[in-house]
Amino acid sequence: MIVNSNNANKRSESIGALAWVCAGTMLLGLSLIVSGIILSIATNRWWSISYRWRDVE
Repeated sequence: MIVNSNNANKRSESIGALAWVCAGTMLLGLSLIVSGIILSIATNRWWSISYRWRDVE
């Protein structure tokens, strides 16, 4: 961006590319958070099911 600061067309193109990179990073971060929540729920639920089976025996 600093190299293309004198050229308006290249500057706007690099700002647009930066916006896409930021959007992709936020999407990746959101997907990691959601998958972590799902994994946490799945492991806690599995633990409670196996714990209940131990109580029955």
